[in-house]
Amino acid sequence: MKATSELNVNPELETSKPPISTASKRPTFSPQDLLAMAEEEEDQQEVAEYVQVIGVLRDKSFSYREISNWLQDRGVQMDHNAIYRAYMKSLRRDELAQELDQQEEEAREESQKDW
Repeated sequence: MKATSELNVNPELETSKPPISTASKRPTFSPQDLLAMAEEEEDQQEVAEYVQVIGVLRDKSFSYREISNWLQDRGVQMDHNAIYRAYMKSLRRDELAQELDQQEEEAREESQKDW
């Protein structure tokens, strides 16, 4: 094995700086510019507006991801996590217990599919 001093190492590589990331090349905006851009954005749809729809689909054993896809197919862009949080927040205590039981059963069925 060659000694470290005998290795052919390109001296430019040893002293060269790492490449500049593309993130640093992004334009920067002032807070006022960002505020103006934010005010021009269209309002996002509230997940809470769709809680009844989510409930009907959950009663039909749709997963939250399937509900998200179902809504997206109909032009409503929502993440399955947001759907889950809004739906769980809307439930009464007795409904919440029932929903958690259903989720446990779904998880059990999924784990049995793996076997």
